[in-house]
Amino acid sequence: MNASLRGHGFQPTPPVPSRDVSPDIGLTEVAQLLKVSKSAATKYARREDFPKPRHLARMRVWDRDAVLAWKKRTLPLRQGRPRKA
Repeated sequence: MNASLRGHGFQPTPPVPSRDVSPDIGLTEVAQLLKVSKSAATKYARREDFPKPRHLARMRVWDRDAVLAWKKRTLPLRQGRPRKA
């Protein structure tokens, strides 16, 4: 602490408590989280089962926990063509 502030009622600001809210992430972070390119992340984001984004200004953002949950239940996607019925 700065010596000139001692004894003058100065108290350091306490740390801000962490929120229990999942942070919002943009498309670049979605791609990094899914370990895919941004173009692949864009394709995933268009899927019906992908979490819906929120719009902040002109940017789409996704809930990080929702994207992680989608990744866990959906990826990896099956390779190749679908089997004939």
